[in-house]
Amino acid sequence: MRWHLLAGGFLLLVLLAWGFGLRGTLSHAELPDEASGRLVAVFPLRYSGQASFIAASSSGGAIAREVWLPNMLIVQDAAPGLAARLRAAGAVAVYPAAPFESFSLAGCTGMPPKSFRLNRLG
Repeated sequence: MRWHLLAGGFLLLVLLAWGFGLRGTLSHAELPDEASGRLVAVFPLRYSGQASFIAASSSGGAIAREVWLPNMLIVQDAAPGLAARLRAAGAVAVYPAAPFESFSLAGCTGMPPKSFRLNRLG
């Protein structure tokens, strides 16, 4: 029983450290109000996909694509201040949109390298 409490306490400590680290990382990555270009807009969790789409459309930016979460959209606009307009439309956070090729998990994107070729053997 004592070991279970020790393991549970350690797990709680690890989860708390991970949560604080994630919060710090996300707050550091958030863009200033004058940012523009291709951005990821995060709307409240209670927003449906349609509500997120309507809110992002009201910011004046063009919807570039949807992501797998219904409350997130990639919006683009060259005019300065897109991040501020998205926040005014209800976004809780705005981040830079990274191209898919730069996304990796432990160094693996699941995509072949750009110079990938299939050569015939034999």
